[in-house]
Amino acid sequence: MEFFTLLLTSLFTLVSPAGIALDTLAEQNIRDRLLAAETLEVRIDNTPSYQLINGKVDRLRIAGRGLSLIPGLRLDILEIETDAIDINPRELGRGAGNRPIRGLQKPLQAAVRVAVTEGDINTALQSPELYNQMQTLALSLFDSPLIQQIAARYTLVDRQVTFLPNNRVRFQTKVQERGYNDFLTLTVETGINVIEGQQLQLLSPAVWVNDRPAPRRLLTGILDLTRRFNLQRLENQGLRSRVLHFNLTPAGAEIILFLAVNP
Repeated sequence: MEFFTLLLTSLFTLVSPAGIALDTLAEQNIRDRLLAAETLEVRIDNTPSYQLINGKVDRLRIAGRGLSLIPGLRLDILEIETDAIDINPRELGRGAGNRPIRGLQKPLQAAVRVAVTEGDINTALQSPELYNQMQTLALSLFDSPLIQQIAARYTLVDRQVTFLPNNRVRFQTKVQERGYNDFLTLTVETGINVIEGQQLQLLSPAVWVNDRPAPRRLLTGILDLTRRFNLQRLENQGLRSRVLHFNLTPAGAEIILFLAVNP
C-alpha cells in the first residue's frame, strides 16, 4: 500500500505550469520518488482536466520497466490501470487498520501487472529488510500459530530461488536455529497454482534436507500449512485482491492482480 499512497500523493499534489502536460508532470513527480526507473509512462484521463484539483480522475494508467521502489527491490515490469479515482486531497495519506489509505471517497480499484526476473527475486531475498517484510506478509497470509513459532525459533540464511519450466520453482536455503551455528540445507521444488484467484496450491512438491529426501511428515506439514495461504485474509486490512493470471518460466515470473482498496 505504500506504493499506492506514493502514487496518489504524486498525482494529487500536482501544480501544472502553463504549457506542461499533466501526464509529463505526473511522470516526473513519480520518478522523483523512486530509486530508479529505466522507463516510465503515465497517462491521466480526465474530463474536464481541472477536476484533478478536486481529487477526481477518470482513469490512470502507468507503465514502467526496471523500477526500484525501495533498496533491494526491483520490478522488471509494472503496469497499473485504475478505475475512476475519487479522493480528498487534504486527507490523503497512509492509513491504518482496515483503511490502508486515508482520504479515499470510494474504493480504489485497479488491475496490476507485475513481472520479475530470477535475479530480481534473489536480490530481494538477500536484503534483510525486505526478507523481514516478506516474512511479516507471509505470516499474515498463513495465519498459523505454528508458523509464527517456527519463524521465532529459526532463521533462513543464503536464500535462493531458481525458476524452472512449467510453473515450477526451486527454493534453497540454510535453516539455522537462532543462537546456534549449526544449520541444515533445505531444498523445496514445486509447481505453483492459484485456486480461484486466492488460494495457493503446490503441485508435485519435493523436499530435501541435506540433499536427502525429507521425511514424509515434513512434506505433509508443508502442504497443510500452504493450504492456509489465502489472499482473502488481506480483507481484514482493507484490501481485496484476486489473481487473474500467473505464469512462471526460467525467463521470469508474471502475475496480474485485481486490487480494491477500501475507503
